[in-house]
Amino acid sequence: MKTFTFWLKQWSLKTHLIVGVTSVHALLMVVFIFDTYIRQSNYIDKNLKEQTENLAQTLTYSSINSVLSKDLQGLSEIIKAQAGLNNLEQILISDVNGKVLAHSDTSLVGKYLTDIYSQQMLLSGKDSKYTLFENLHIIDVAAPVIFQNTTHAWVRVRMNKNSTNSALEQLLIDGIIYSFFAVLIGWIVSSIIAKVLAKQIIDLANVADQFKQGNRTIRAKSFDTFEVSQLSLFFNEMMDTLNKEEQALKSSQKLLKESEERFYLAMEGSNEGLWDWNIETNEVFFSVRWKKMLGYDDHELKNTLDEWKSRVHPDDLAKVLSDVANHFKDVNNKYENVHRLKHKLGHYIYILDKGQCIRDANGKVYRMIGTHNDISENIKSQKEKEDLQSRLVETAKMAALGEMSSGIAHEINNPLTIIIGKVDFITMQIERKMITQEGYIKDLEVIRRTAHRISKIIKGLRTFARNAEHDPFINSSLKSIIDETLDLCRQKFNSAGVEIRLNITDYTISCRAVEISQVFMNLLSNSYDAIVGLEQKWVQIETQLIDGKIHIKFTDSGSGIEEKVLEKIFHPFYTTKDVGHGTGLGLSISQGIMSSHKGNLYYDKSAKNTCFIVELPEAAIELKKVS
Repeated sequence: MKTFTFWLKQWSLKTHLIVGVTSVHALLMVVFIFDTYIRQSNYIDKNLKEQTENLAQTLTYSSINSVLSKDLQGLSEIIKAQAGLNNLEQILISDVNGKVLAHSDTSLVGKYLTDIYSQQMLLSGKDSKYTLFENLHIIDVAAPVIFQNTTHAWVRVRMNKNSTNSALEQLLIDGIIYSFFAVLIGWIVSSIIAKVLAKQIIDLANVADQFKQGNRTIRAKSFDTFEVSQLSLFFNEMMDTLNKEEQALKSSQKLLKESEERFYLAMEGSNEGLWDWNIETNEVFFSVRWKKMLGYDDHELKNTLDEWKSRVHPDDLAKVLSDVANHFKDVNNKYENVHRLKHKLGHYIYILDKGQCIRDANGKVYRMIGTHNDISENIKSQKEKEDLQSRLVETAKMAALGEMSSGIAHEINNPLTIIIGKVDFITMQIERKMITQEGYIKDLEVIRRTAHRISKIIKGLRTFARNAEHDPFINSSLKSIIDETLDLCRQKFNSAGVEIRLNITDYTISCRAVEISQVFMNLLSNSYDAIVGLEQKWVQIETQLIDGKIHIKFTDSGSGIEEKVLEKIFHPFYTTKDVGHGTGLGLSISQGIMSSHKGNLYYDKSAKNTCFIVELPEAAIELKKVS
C-alpha cells in the first residue's frame, strides 16, 4: 500500500489526470451499464413472466366452455387468436390425460404429452397457474382449466426469451463499445490537454453522476478547449443513445399496459358488470359497468358487500343468500339467481346474477367472482307477452262460446220447459186430488233428471269460461273432457243435422282440462262451420295410442284443406270464415296450448277427409273403450 502511494506521489498531474479521468470514466460507465443491464433484465424477465402467466390464466377462462363441450375447433380458434403475440413460442391445451386438444403446431393435435415437465404438470394437482420451468432462453407456464372445483384440462404457454436476451446483449455490447471509445477518447484527450482539463473533467464527471441519478435531460456543456468539447460531444451522444434505448423499453412497457387495458375494456364492453368478493375481508370489487347498471359513477359506491346487500329488494334477499349458501355447501351446485336491485333513481331493475366460488386446499371458500346482467327489458317483454297471450286465449274462448250460444240456450230451454210442464201437471193433479204416490215419484224423478242436465250444462259453461292459465297439471279422464265439451255444442250439431261419431278409448292424461277442452271446442267449431252446408254432415272423434302418445283424431265430412290455406292456417288472425265469424286465433292458440302440454296439434294430409290430430303424452294405463 505504501509502495502504491509512493508511486502515486511520483506521478505528474498529467498522469494523474489521464489515469484518474480514464479510471473514473471507465468505472462510471461500467457501473452505469451494469446497473442498467441488471435493472432492465430483471424488469423484462418479470414482465415476460407476468405476461406468460396472465396469458395462460386468460386462456383457461376463454377455453373452459370449449373444453366442457369438447369443441376442438373452438379451442384451435382461441389459440390462433394469440398467434401475433411477441415472444410466443407455443401454446397447447391438453386434457387431464395428456392428450393434446389444441396446439399452435396443429400436427401435434391428438398426440399425448410424454416429456417430464408435462408429466409433472398432469400429476401436480395444482389449482392455479405456476411456472413449469424457466431458463435463460425459455419460460414455460401451466394453468389448470377448472370448472366447479374440478380440473378438466391444462393450458401451457411457452415464451421465448431470445428477443429480450438479444436486446439486453446488444445493450451490453453497445455499452461496452461506448465505454471503450469513451475511455479511449478520454485517454487521448486527457494526454493532450492535461494541464487545462482538471476543472473541465470534474464538470463532465458531475454530469455523468447526475445522469446516473436519473436526470435524463442533463448534457455536458461546450468547453473552450476543442478536445474536451469533442469528449463532451461523444459523452452526450452516448447519453442520447442510452435515452433512446430506455424510451424503447418504456414503449414496450406501454404496449404491455395497453394489452392489459384492452382485456379490461373487453370485459366492460360485454355489457356485464363484474364483481369480485373477498369473503375473508367482506370487501367487494365492483366494475364500472356494474355501478352504471344502477345509475352510479365509479366513485359513488364503496367496495363493500353492504353496498350490494342494502339495494337488494327485501322480498328477494333471503332467496339470494340461500342460493349463495347452497353454492358454498355444494361445489356442484351452480350459483345463478334473478333478483331485483334498487336503482339510484329509486326504481328496481332485474339482475341475472351468476358466480363461482373459489376454495383453498382445505375446501374453505375464500373468494367468489361473478357477473351481473340487467334483464329488466327481457322480464318486461316476457310479462307483456304472457298478458297478451292470456287475453288472446280468453278472446278465442269467448268467441267459441258465442258461436255455440244458440245451441246452449236451446239445450237449457228444453229442460226448463219440461220442468215447468211437470210442475204445472203435478199442481193440477194435487188440486183435483188425482195424483198417486207412484205417479208423484215418477214425475219428480223426471224433474230431478232434467234439473241435473241443466246443472251439468251450466257447470260445463262455468268451467270452460274460467281462466285456467295458472291451474296445476292434474290427471284427468280424456273421455270426461270430450263429453263435457260435447255437452256445450251437441244441441247445435243436432239442430243442424250433424252426426257425432265416437270411437274413444278412455285414457288418463296429465293436463289442464279447461285448456284441452278449449282445443277440442275450437276443432269442433271449425268442423261445424266447414260442413254445415254440405249434404253429408258428420264429425268423428277417435283415439289411438301410438308409440306412447295418445292421438285424438277430429275428422269431419269435409273434403280437406287446400295447400295454400294450410301454409297459413296456424298463423294468428288468419281465417277463412266470413267477417264476424271467428277471430283467426283458434288454431294458433290451440297449438300453443298443446306445446305447453308437451304435445302437438297438426293437420293430417294423408286423411281422405279433413282431419286434425291432437297428440298428448299418456299419464296412465288404458281404461276402457267407449263407442
